[in-house]
Amino acid sequence: LTTNTSYWFDPNCTTGKQWNSLNPNCSCSITRTSLPIVNPGFETGDTTGWTKTGDLLGTGGVNQWGAVTSIYAMSGASSGVYFASGRATGTVGSGPHVTGLYQRLDVSSCASQIDTGNVTVNVRGVGHGESGQDTANMRIVFYNTASGGTQVGSNIDSNFATQSDVWTSLSIRAKIPSGTRSLELMLLGNKVSVGVYNDTGFDR
Repeated sequence: LTTNTSYWFDPNCTTGKQWNSLNPNCSCSITRTSLPIVNPGFETGDTTGWTKTGDLLGTGGVNQWGAVTSIYAMSGASSGVYFASGRATGTVGSGPHVTGLYQRLDVSSCASQIDTGNVTVNVRGVGHGESGQDTANMRIVFYNTASGGTQVGSNIDSNFATQSDVWTSLSIRAKIPSGTRSLELMLLGNKVSVGVYNDTGFDR
């Protein structure tokens, strides 16, 4: 595997051909290609390539995500120098809020394979929370067009990172629904009612 690259994983391929970062037209029965994730480890020192969400709970939280080298609840990056933090630029506000970052990833070049219902997406990263309070998780949302469009199927959520100053492995593995032409990768910080900061973060 190569650093700074995300991969499709195909368990039906022979050993040595299960991971592939480049060629969707491989000889195996299921497409393998990289997800075009921009700035996955935030090593630009900012959130280039990512878009800030609104408050998914609709409770008026202010999105304060940015790239940092250390912050409350996390002393340093998992890899490289920078990581994304939900309190990078200030307070989110009192009460429960869910804010984060997302990228819309075009997979329309794999449409014929996806429509067989046999293509799997596998995404991994790391996250941190605030022990006993805020939690972090990844989410994938599928859409029927490369941009805009309507959702296909259900949201797929990863496990949750719950601890301060500990990077927890997060992963999603799911079949891509037939009709999908893009997917949205979301990094979500779930703030509880206590306090005014979103003390969650992500790295590659």
